[in-house]
Amino acid sequence: MATSIKCEIFKKNFLVYLTGLFLTACSNSSSIEGTNTADTALPKQSDIVFAIKSAPRTLDPRFATDAVSFRIAQLLYKAPVKFDSEGNPIAWLSDWQQLSNSHYRFRLIGSPTFTDGTPLQIEDFIATYQSVLDKNTGSPHRGSLLNIKEIVKINTTTVDFILKKPDILFPANLVIGIIPRTQLAGKNIKKHNGSGSFQLAHWDGEGDVYLKRKKDNKIFQFLVSRDDTVKTLQILKGEIDIIQNGLSQELIKYLSQQKELIVKEKLGSSYTYLGMNLQDAILSNSTIRRAISLGINRQEIIQYLFNQRARLAQTLLPREHWSSDDTLNDIPYQPEQAIALLKTLGYDKNNPLELSYKTSKSAFRLRVATLIQHQLKKININITIQSYDWGTFYGDIKKGSFQLYSLSWVGIKQPDIYRYVFHSSMIPPKGANRGKYINPIADKLIEKGDQAQSIDEKKKYYFQLQHQLQKDLPYVSLWYENQFVVLSSRAKNYQLSTDGNFLNLSTLSIN
Repeated sequence: MATSIKCEIFKKNFLVYLTGLFLTACSNSSSIEGTNTADTALPKQSDIVFAIKSAPRTLDPRFATDAVSFRIAQLLYKAPVKFDSEGNPIAWLSDWQQLSNSHYRFRLIGSPTFTDGTPLQIEDFIATYQSVLDKNTGSPHRGSLLNIKEIVKINTTTVDFILKKPDILFPANLVIGIIPRTQLAGKNIKKHNGSGSFQLAHWDGEGDVYLKRKKDNKIFQFLVSRDDTVKTLQILKGEIDIIQNGLSQELIKYLSQQKELIVKEKLGSSYTYLGMNLQDAILSNSTIRRAISLGINRQEIIQYLFNQRARLAQTLLPREHWSSDDTLNDIPYQPEQAIALLKTLGYDKNNPLELSYKTSKSAFRLRVATLIQHQLKKININITIQSYDWGTFYGDIKKGSFQLYSLSWVGIKQPDIYRYVFHSSMIPPKGANRGKYINPIADKLIEKGDQAQSIDEKKKYYFQLQHQLQKDLPYVSLWYENQFVVLSSRAKNYQLSTDGNFLNLSTLSIN
């Protein structure tokens, strides 16, 4: 009886706490006026409301790099290729055949059309990828396609890709949505006209995104809700139908106890890491990077902040992926050795090392940063946490304006990510080597892995690369976070994908 009473008191107090936070957030908010980028006015009501932590930065698939932008763009623009639940490339707009080790032929499936009814033609396919390859376009995805030597139209439905060097994994690169060739001029699409399951209903370029599902005209609102407690109160009040990832474990546990809600969970592959600026005067020293890696108790963070809903990471792709070396050891927690390493450089309790750590304003990410700050203080490193709204934070990371930061790679499917993230030629704006890691040994291993003509040969080079990266520590691998989703009764049939994409919204049956 006493336990039951305590639970009821907790529940009431918790709701009061959430309500107070919600009212505070509302009183501090300001409306933003913008220009509607779609043809229709703001919808009067939504059939499904999907919470997102930040507005997309773009809906143009040529420029989408953050998870929200890429996932919403996928709903608007079909790509030649997508991935199955096990991360293997499968046909979407086109199927393909490998004519030689450096020659692929892609053929459109059926008679796809754009939203306005015009047919999607092979010329649109070709023009989209030529646009990405054009230096003047400035697409961040250009680096992943530089192995393309020539794109040749064969007939009205078929195109050939001739590669500079053999690549048995090449089809996995064609995941950029096809845009009508008439709209490819310039860097901003004036009217979104894709071949996906949804069409754009309204977006002011900054806030909530409204999509209309083509098969039944249902309106899906992607509601920007940055505060975890606000989102929790909104789904309890029926104002939100779907929250996918991003909540603290306490909130997940609480919501899973509510009879009107459903919580689903899957083992995840989203890779969270601590990034470092290797051009920084302090962090260019590998001894300091090693000390930082030894001073972070990742298992403690997983236990207390994730409630075991995460697992230790060794490299970008989890152990079950064919390209990951399952003999690669975890980075150990050895604070005494970290202290000794720093002492050789003159840092100790009386002269601690001072570093800054950038993160977003997410309450949960701030808690992670605070625990890392606490752990590193024990090895005589003082961390100053700098938190920003998502746009400012992500902008700083892309510009290389940081010492330490933490982010996650989501939806990684193939080991070509190593080139994009760690090759010396991929320093922004060409790629995502944001820490400016430069090592000729790593470059050569990446190149050999890319060029290898069998899976076994690729494994050999990628395994060596993973050991080299763990030695050099441009990243400190932290964990792979589980995927979860909280659903209202209206969206209870929504199926969570392994990589967290939104594509299952196209088949969601709405109660």
